[in-house]
Amino acid sequence: MAKQLNDSAARANARDALLDEKELGTLARSVIDKLTDSSYHTNKAIHDAEVPDTQDPDLLERASQATRFTNGLAKNPFAGLSQDTLRLIIYDESGEFTLNERKAAYRENYQQQEAWNREMCQRYVDEYNETGKSTQTLFMLLEHYNALPPIEKAQYPANYVDNLISGDSSALDMLNSLKNEPSDDQLPNART
Repeated sequence: MAKQLNDSAARANARDALLDEKELGTLARSVIDKLTDSSYHTNKAIHDAEVPDTQDPDLLERASQATRFTNGLAKNPFAGLSQDTLRLIIYDESGEFTLNERKAAYRENYQQQEAWNREMCQRYVDEYNETGKSTQTLFMLLEHYNALPPIEKAQYPANYVDNLISGDSSALDMLNSLKNEPSDDQLPNART
């Protein structure tokens, strides 16, 4: 799997360098539609029959387990993988992973993201109730957004960051002060 993921990461980097944000957003929606809309269910028999082009018994078993998982008959073979890893699988259109593997990765990613979203919502409310603002939580949300791969960021509204901090003057002040700090390459060279 490590080789598959390394190859997938290389393809993702090439894709992200080739496509602009709008094209990435369109591609992401197309991929998610393939995994979740009615055409997936209409073509379920075709997806269930898909097997990887390999003789590797581990890869064949993982694909089979993903198919059983999508039919409610097995555990998700990608359970517990990091979201970065799951996203490589989800958006890899090369044929390296079967559609059912990609769907299994999508479902695990979705569950992890929903758990994180619930945690952040609770943290936001708790921080607001405690301090009257939610500045630290907003910065955690911003940090999360900044760490997303380009294909995920492309699914957010263009003004996401501005909207995120617009209601919290402390967050806005902190962000503006960070923007005004000189970066390392703008600092004068220290000579000794």
